[in-house]
Amino acid sequence: MQNTLGDLNNHLFAEIERLGDEDLKGEELEKEIMRAEAVTKVSSQIIANGVDERCVWMTFIQCSLYGVPAIVSQQNTLTMETYGAPWMTPVYIWEGWPWRRQHKQELMEAEA
Repeated sequence: MQNTLGDLNNHLFAEIERLGDEDLKGEELEKEIMRAEAVTKVSSQIIANGVDERCVWMTFIQCSLYGVPAIVSQQNTLTMETYGAPWMTPVYIWEGWPWRRQHKQELMEAEA
């Protein structure tokens, strides 16, 4: 399974649309809010893309200063061409996200 930034954007915008549904009330609304919180937690692992290298540096610095676990890469979002190696913020490494992702992948492979 290979997800892209486009997939993340699609999930986030779909969640925004579901939360904007005025017909949601009561328990259904609460479930959707819980789902939105879960999506927010997962998507807080930001993958920032920018063709301009300065934008990548600024994103990396901001994420690092705010304590965001993130992978920042320089990428052309139209062609999905990546330039150089991705940068992992200190919090991403300190909180063990690379190992969490590897463990999750191993679990998914074991289930298949």
